[in-house]
Amino acid sequence: MDIDDITVEQIGKIYPTLPPEIKELLQAGERQDKTVAIGKKYELTKVEIGLLSQVVTAILTGLLKPNLFVPAICNFLSIPVETAILIAQDINHDIFAEVKDALSEIHLGKKMSEITVPDGLVSAPRDISFATPIPPPPPQGSILEQKLGGAFRISRTVLEENA
Repeated sequence: MDIDDITVEQIGKIYPTLPPEIKELLQAGERQDKTVAIGKKYELTKVEIGLLSQVVTAILTGLLKPNLFVPAICNFLSIPVETAILIAQDINHDIFAEVKDALSEIHLGKKMSEITVPDGLVSAPRDISFATPIPPPPPQGSILEQKLGGAFRISRTVLEENA
Protein backbone atom coordinates (compact mmCIF):
# COMPACT_ATOMS: atom_id res chain seq x y z
CA MET A 1 0.00 0.00 0.00
CA ASP A 2 1.27 3.47 -0.85
CA ILE A 3 1.45 6.13 1.85
CA ASP A 4 -0.75 8.45 -0.23
CA ASP A 5 -3.55 5.86 -0.23
CA ILE A 6 -3.85 5.62 3.57
CA THR A 7 -6.96 7.29 4.98
CA VAL A 8 -8.11 8.22 8.47
CA GLU A 9 -10.95 5.72 8.07
CA GLN A 10 -8.47 2.88 7.49
CA ILE A 11 -6.54 3.83 10.61
CA GLY A 12 -9.84 4.02 12.52
CA LYS A 13 -10.77 0.47 11.42
CA ILE A 14 -7.37 -0.97 12.33
CA TYR A 15 -6.95 0.90 15.62
CA PRO A 16 -9.16 -1.41 17.78
CA THR A 17 -7.14 -4.45 16.67
CA LEU A 18 -3.74 -2.96 17.58
CA PRO A 19 -1.75 -4.19 20.59
CA PRO A 20 -2.11 -2.00 23.71
CA GLU A 21 1.52 -0.80 23.50
CA ILE A 22 0.94 0.57 20.01
CA LYS A 23 -2.33 2.25 21.01
CA GLU A 24 -0.58 3.89 23.94
CA LEU A 25 2.28 5.08 21.75
CA LEU A 26 -0.10 6.48 19.12
CA GLN A 27 -1.95 8.47 21.77
CA ALA A 28 1.15 9.66 23.62
CA GLY A 29 2.44 13.13 22.93
CA GLU A 30 5.94 11.80 23.52
CA ARG A 31 5.95 10.10 20.10
CA GLN A 32 5.06 13.36 18.42
CA ASP A 33 7.71 15.23 20.44
CA LYS A 34 10.35 12.70 19.37
CA THR A 35 9.26 12.95 15.74
CA VAL A 36 9.50 16.75 15.89
CA ALA A 37 12.95 16.55 17.53
CA ILE A 38 14.19 14.19 14.81
CA GLY A 39 12.72 16.46 12.13
CA LYS A 40 14.46 19.51 13.60
CA LYS A 41 17.73 17.57 13.83
CA TYR A 42 17.60 17.08 10.05
CA GLU A 43 16.28 20.61 9.41
CA LEU A 44 12.90 19.49 8.09
CA THR A 45 10.13 22.04 7.66
CA LYS A 46 6.94 21.84 9.73
CA VAL A 47 5.14 20.36 6.74
CA GLU A 48 7.86 17.72 6.29
CA ILE A 49 7.71 16.88 10.01
CA GLY A 50 3.95 16.38 9.65
CA LEU A 51 4.50 14.09 6.67
CA LEU A 52 7.16 12.18 8.62
CA SER A 53 4.65 11.71 11.43
CA GLN A 54 2.18 10.23 8.93
CA VAL A 55 4.81 7.73 7.77
CA VAL A 56 5.56 6.75 11.38
CA THR A 57 1.83 6.28 12.06
CA ALA A 58 1.48 4.13 8.94
CA ILE A 59 4.28 1.84 10.17
CA LEU A 60 2.85 1.67 13.69
CA THR A 61 -0.60 0.71 12.41
CA GLY A 62 0.74 -1.87 9.96
CA LEU A 63 -0.58 -0.04 6.90
CA LEU A 64 2.97 0.45 5.61
CA LYS A 65 5.45 -2.43 5.57
CA PRO A 66 8.80 -1.86 7.33
CA ASN A 67 10.76 -2.57 4.14
CA LEU A 68 9.05 0.46 2.57
CA PHE A 69 9.93 2.78 5.46
CA VAL A 70 13.04 4.44 3.97
CA PRO A 71 11.57 4.71 0.44
CA ALA A 72 8.41 6.25 1.91
CA ILE A 73 10.42 8.84 3.84
CA CYS A 74 12.54 9.56 0.77
CA ASN A 75 9.63 9.90 -1.66
CA PHE A 76 6.98 11.41 0.61
CA LEU A 77 9.33 14.09 1.97
CA SER A 78 11.35 14.50 -1.27
CA ILE A 79 14.68 14.20 0.52
CA PRO A 80 17.92 12.38 -0.42
CA VAL A 81 18.17 8.66 0.35
CA GLU A 82 21.13 9.20 2.68
CA THR A 83 19.13 11.61 4.85
CA ALA A 84 16.11 9.29 4.79
CA ILE A 85 18.27 6.42 6.07
CA LEU A 86 19.59 8.55 8.94
CA ILE A 87 16.08 9.69 9.85
CA ALA A 88 14.82 6.08 9.75
CA GLN A 89 17.65 4.97 12.05
CA ASP A 90 16.78 7.68 14.57
CA ILE A 91 13.08 6.78 14.46
CA ASN A 92 13.90 3.08 14.86
CA HIS A 93 16.05 3.88 17.88
CA ASP A 94 13.88 6.54 19.54
CA ILE A 95 10.33 5.40 18.74
CA PHE A 96 10.07 1.87 17.33
CA ALA A 97 12.53 0.25 19.76
CA GLU A 98 10.05 0.78 22.61
CA VAL A 99 7.42 -1.36 20.90
CA LYS A 100 9.58 -3.81 18.95
CA ASP A 101 7.60 -6.89 20.02
CA ALA A 102 4.26 -5.29 19.22
CA LEU A 103 5.51 -4.14 15.81
CA SER A 104 6.77 -7.62 14.95
CA GLU A 105 3.39 -8.99 16.01
CA ILE A 106 1.64 -6.56 13.65
CA HIS A 107 3.96 -7.04 10.68
CA LEU A 108 5.02 -10.68 11.10
CA GLY A 109 2.17 -12.11 13.11
CA LYS A 110 4.67 -13.28 15.77
CA LYS A 111 6.37 -11.77 18.78
CA MET A 112 10.13 -11.35 18.62
CA SER A 113 10.52 -13.96 21.38
CA GLU A 114 8.66 -16.52 19.21
CA ILE A 115 10.86 -16.01 16.15
CA THR A 116 13.38 -18.80 15.84
CA VAL A 117 16.87 -18.41 14.51
CA PRO A 118 18.42 -21.44 12.79
CA ASP A 119 21.24 -23.18 14.63
CA GLY A 120 24.68 -22.95 13.17
CA LEU A 121 26.17 -20.49 10.80
CA VAL A 122 24.10 -19.64 7.75
CA SER A 123 25.89 -17.99 4.89
CA ALA A 124 25.04 -17.01 1.39
CA PRO A 125 27.48 -17.34 -1.49
CA ARG A 126 29.24 -14.08 -2.17
CA ASP A 127 30.90 -12.78 -5.24
CA ILE A 128 33.45 -10.24 -4.12
CA SER A 129 35.29 -8.33 -6.76
CA PHE A 130 37.62 -5.43 -6.30
CA ALA A 131 37.98 -2.59 -8.72
CA THR A 132 41.47 -2.23 -10.13
CA PRO A 133 42.75 1.29 -9.53
CA ILE A 134 43.39 3.25 -12.69
CA PRO A 135 46.87 4.80 -12.69
CA PRO A 136 47.06 8.53 -13.35
CA PRO A 137 47.91 9.53 -16.91
CA PRO A 138 51.60 10.16 -17.59
CA PRO A 139 52.70 13.79 -17.41
CA GLN A 140 52.74 15.67 -20.69
CA GLY A 141 54.88 18.53 -21.90
CA SER A 142 58.60 19.18 -21.63
CA ILE A 143 60.56 18.18 -18.55
CA LEU A 144 60.77 21.84 -17.51
CA GLU A 145 56.96 22.20 -17.72
CA GLN A 146 56.56 19.00 -15.71
CA LYS A 147 59.01 20.19 -13.05
CA LEU A 148 57.36 23.60 -12.75
CA GLY A 149 53.91 22.00 -12.73
CA GLY A 150 54.87 19.70 -9.83
CA ALA A 151 54.54 16.45 -11.79
CA PHE A 152 57.61 15.04 -10.03
CA ARG A 153 60.05 16.03 -7.33
CA ILE A 154 63.70 15.32 -6.96
CA SER A 155 64.68 14.68 -3.37
CA ARG A 156 67.12 17.12 -1.83
CA THR A 157 69.64 14.36 -0.97
CA VAL A 158 69.94 13.36 -4.64
CA LEU A 159 70.63 16.97 -5.61
CA GLU A 160 73.30 17.37 -2.91
CA GLU A 161 75.06 14.15 -3.96
CA ASN A 162 75.28 15.31 -7.58
CA ALA A 163 76.65 18.75 -6.63
